[in-house]
Amino acid sequence: MKPDTQRLEAWLQCHDGKVSARVVALDHFRVTLKLSTEVPDWVHFGRSVRWGFIAGEESISDVPVTIARVPAPGSRSTVVVAQIRVLSPTQVSRLEQILGFVPIPPVPPPRVKSLRRPKAPPRPLPPHERRAHPRYVVNMDLWVTHDSVTHIMRVRDISRGGMLCEIPLNDTADWVVEGSRLKMKLFPPDLEPLEFKGRIVRVMPRTNRRLASFGVAFDNVACQILMGRLLQRLRRAAA
Repeated sequence: MKPDTQRLEAWLQCHDGKVSARVVALDHFRVTLKLSTEVPDWVHFGRSVRWGFIAGEESISDVPVTIARVPAPGSRSTVVVAQIRVLSPTQVSRLEQILGFVPIPPVPPPRVKSLRRPKAPPRPLPPHERRAHPRYVVNMDLWVTHDSVTHIMRVRDISRGGMLCEIPLNDTADWVVEGSRLKMKLFPPDLEPLEFKGRIVRVMPRTNRRLASFGVAFDNVACQILMGRLLQRLRRAAA
């Protein structure tokens, strides 16, 4: 017997804190939660956090979600809506077992990312735009651990040699500096998470057209092989 989704005891959590909640509604794209207290400051539009819930003797945690709707300023409501993100096969299996369905939107297949070609005669690319491997536009979550704190971010594109990571809106990331080595966990669609380390080689500030982001280099041969295998799987899945 599947649980009544409106009776699930749940919570939202990130490095800024944890708040308990109750699931008001759950569909294939989002979860609506009624928080047990006033909406904390860290629960705001665009913030990526972790969601978990308990259904009888079953439970699941660390599901990546992005806050999609919060009460208007001055409102006494404590209802928030969270968009569910990319899930690992283990999380998919657990959600299917507990709920009877998997609440996640489809993930677009990767596509090759090409640089814009200027009308003028081609010139050598600047060093930060030179690539030894083709890049692929993807939609993957990335957990970055720094000083024992885990930050949820989005990978914009990836290659065998590195990737470009977006820093979520309003998320403080003053630790993102060139040369830093980070412990990371990548969540590819339909595959188990991959854990590895990388080095920040480029930091790009936020503009009116894009979020702040940073480039990571895979300067470890084992990591490059791991990413090469991942891209091969993604290409086969998109064929």
